Amino acid sequence: LIHALRAEGVYAENICYLPGSGSRTMGMVLSTEKKGGFAADEVAALISVLLKYNLETSVTSPYIIDNEKRDFLFVEAVRLQALLGISRVVKENETVSGDNFAILHSEVGKKTILLSDGTGSGGQACGESSRVLDLMEKMLGAGFTLEAAVGMVNRAMFAKGEEPGHPTLDICDIDLYSGTCCIYKI
Repeated sequence: LIHALRAEGVYAENICYLPGSGSRTMGMVLSTEKKGGFAADEVAALISVLLKYNLETSVTSPYIIDNEKRDFLFVEAVRLQALLGISRVVKENETVSGDNFAILHSEVGKKTILLSDGTGSGGQACGESSRVLDLMEKMLGAGFTLEAAVGMVNRAMFAKGEEPGHPTLDICDIDLYSGTCCIYKI
């Protein structure tokens, strides 16, 4: 890789393979003396040809390789895509739905769809379901596993000591590398 990239005018060092769940990731420090820089996507394409699997530039990496040494991540491109759509209906005589949803995308080729149904309908139900989704998004964003986040959100909702009706949570966790899907109903 170092020699092939150098032939294109890109200097690479500290190349490392980062095993992941279902995907291959490579990290490296890159720079170039080429005037105007070098597009990171072009390097991803070159590495893909050399390694015989499709890599793309991570969303966390710079777009351009220039004369300053910078860290780059190249992640294996997902093999599958998920097309998602939504439809919302408000209960008769209500102005707000008690149902809310969130679609989360992650670097590791997963899409997680969350659907929360507040108890009843209207503003209070909407607030309950929004609160559940907000907590789940924060927990998952902080790096907790799906199972751990569900457990903590569930305990938080019951700890409030509210009446027995609590919002429900449906989760569909899709792996775009393997095509597997886990469905949770809480």
